Amino acid sequence: MNSILDHIGPEHIHSDPFHYLTTSEALDPGYYEALAANFPDFSDHPGMEKNNALIHMSGLHAFAGEIPVDPIWQDFMRVHYSTEFFQQIIGLLGDGVRQSHPNLEDRLGKRLEDLTVQLRHSEDMGADLWIDAQFAINTPVREATSVRCRHVDDPKKLFAGLFYMPLPDDDTVGGELEICRWREAPSF
Repeated sequence: MNSILDHIGPEHIHSDPFHYLTTSEALDPGYYEALAANFPDFSDHPGMEKNNALIHMSGLHAFAGEIPVDPIWQDFMRVHYSTEFFQQIIGLLGDGVRQSHPNLEDRLGKRLEDLTVQLRHSEDMGADLWIDAQFAINTPVREATSVRCRHVDDPKKLFAGLFYMPLPDDDTVGGELEICRWREAPSF
């Protein structure tokens, strides 16, 4: 399937201060190199002249023909938009979701494993959840700034993932993922 979760084991799953997973080897090296070599070209995208700006586009563009997207990326996106990928997430982090949201399954009337998914920004097909995968880059840094400070993602999101693909010659200091603790008990 070539999912970013295929190589995840118990040693990659953390539960403090909440459930999350990390790895520095999500894909086989040859596959990763092929993806990196064929990453979509953002050079004509509006905003490329800005200093250290986040530019992103929905992965749906991979299928829409609006910009050239290599077939290897179309396949990659297809996998990460799939029910099978969602099931992988639930298989790895379902217990953590239940711990963070103990009433979620009762409110939805379904077990997490039985939830249906569909592509975000598509015609509503009545699925329980919308999923999205996005291409994103940061424009070149010419003056030291931060793209975003520490933040909590949209509270409507059940999960979020980041798959970093730094350029081979990127020796930038900083930009690492930081996991923070709640100041007070969270309320969902």
